[in-house]
Amino acid sequence: MESQFKNSTVNFGKVPEQMQLKAVFEGIADMKPIAQIVPSCGCTKAEWIDNKVIAYYNTGMIPYHLGNQQEIRKTIVVHFQDDTTETLALSAVISKDV
Repeated sequence: MESQFKNSTVNFGKVPEQMQLKAVFEGIADMKPIAQIVPSCGCTKAEWIDNKVIAYYNTGMIPYHLGNQQEIRKTIVVHFQDDTTETLALSAVISKDV
């Protein structure tokens, strides 16, 4: 299946604690109609506007037992009206040293 998005991953690199990340996944010109979007967990919010899926993630605080860094990867499953799906992903390394 041809990707319905110009980009399917966003890597923020190293980011500080307590920051809101916003990933924009832009759809191709003739993108199929979206039926539903489902983030992988409750800490990631997502919405679609026009032909873009926008995902938000708050980095929060790194728990003490994890040290100075924590790598995160969150996914959003896009369900299209023709019963196909595509998975989008955002990733970052949350760091106390930024």
